[in-house]
Amino acid sequence: MADQAVNTDSLKLAGYLNVELMSKKKQPVRLSTKALMALKSSYSTEFKTRAIELERINEYSFAIILYWNRLEAILKVLYYRKHIDKEYPDKLNFINKNWSVLKNAYNNNQNSYKIVLGDGGKSSGSLWHTRDRISHANHAISYGEYNNYKEAVTWLIDQLLTNLPLSYDIAHKDFLKNKKKIVGNIEK
Repeated sequence: MADQAVNTDSLKLAGYLNVELMSKKKQPVRLSTKALMALKSSYSTEFKTRAIELERINEYSFAIILYWNRLEAILKVLYYRKHIDKEYPDKLNFINKNWSVLKNAYNNNQNSYKIVLGDGGKSSGSLWHTRDRISHANHAISYGEYNNYKEAVTWLIDQLLTNLPLSYDIAHKDFLKNKKKIVGNIEK
């Protein structure tokens, strides 16, 4: 009888431990939907085909928005990579030429940097400021303005892409590995 009591107690303890272990089962680490979409957008070149079509029909304002959208996705992805334990950013309120990713670009070509991002606060005449005017006030840009912005934003995109792995698949694995490492350290 004593053996049965011990076995019963052992079974209860094993069941308790099993429930305890099950409740502490690790959740899979995933990137947010916004982060995944932005990461895919960062590697996609589909926007170029659409931009060429818009150029062909003289819709320069809409064409430059496609370049801006890709730039914005890359900037947010790069920021999220460093701050992966936080929410994916909705706004570009982290833009600063002293941020290491942008600092290199700024030092390499201040003129192109300023054409795109201004002095960081949507400076008048910058693509960032013009993008807001296009989106909110239906502003139209000329062919000359478009070419100026396009050249500068293409340069900046190329500069920023050097901070990402060569392919989406590698980048996705890299982001997940980074998130597992950081989230794992937070939970301990």
